[in-house]
Amino acid sequence: GLTDIYRILWEDKSIPVTAPQTLGSPMVRYFQDTGSVVMRSGWDYTETSTDLWATYRVIPFTQPVNHYHADQGHFDLARGQDRLAIDAGYYVSQESTTGYWGGYYSRTWSHNSLIIKDRSQTRRSSTGHLTVGTATDSAHQRGQIERFYNHPNYTYTFANLQDAYNPSNATALNSGTPVISEVSRVTRQFVYLKDVFYLIYDRVGTTSSVNIEWLLHMIDQPTVNGSTTV
Repeated sequence: GLTDIYRILWEDKSIPVTAPQTLGSPMVRYFQDTGSVVMRSGWDYTETSTDLWATYRVIPFTQPVNHYHADQGHFDLARGQDRLAIDAGYYVSQESTTGYWGGYYSRTWSHNSLIIKDRSQTRRSSTGHLTVGTATDSAHQRGQIERFYNHPNYTYTFANLQDAYNPSNATALNSGTPVISEVSRVTRQFVYLKDVFYLIYDRVGTTSSVNIEWLLHMIDQPTVNGSTTV
């Protein structure tokens, strides 16, 4: 399989294993081409680790149809070995738009994103999220990180997600492709106060009353006790 090919091409056991921190690897990195921000407080993955780790993704391009998910604005959170906010589901090959892959795993409903209007969204029809147009639409814009600032005490990322719901260039998309016309603004700000906590702040503007759902996926059902969630 592919794993064996990778080992033949790149595995060299004569090269010693080196910890990332000894290489000076950054704790925060913005991968502009892929629209991904990675933030961490350390590299410790032992059972007693309290190191924080997060990713935030806003894809600025249209991906191949059998790989992209309706996950604009999705984030993952972890503390040591504890996965706090996850990308839900498990990988299966693309089988159909109604089976597990197309009916759940690749949809917004399985990610830590926003659903606007209703839950029936797929990646190619637009009654929910990130679904306008097709993978071959050259005019199809999905989202954009408009501001990124990495300060010694915090990291700030501002993303505009509106084109994932109601694209400004909708007239350039395939004829007959529906949009969520009620949406006038969708932004998500992600703040990492280093070594302390993460803050997610969303703004959604609509021209009429529509259903808005804020999604957060965890491995276990959380228990709320006063101001503490376990």
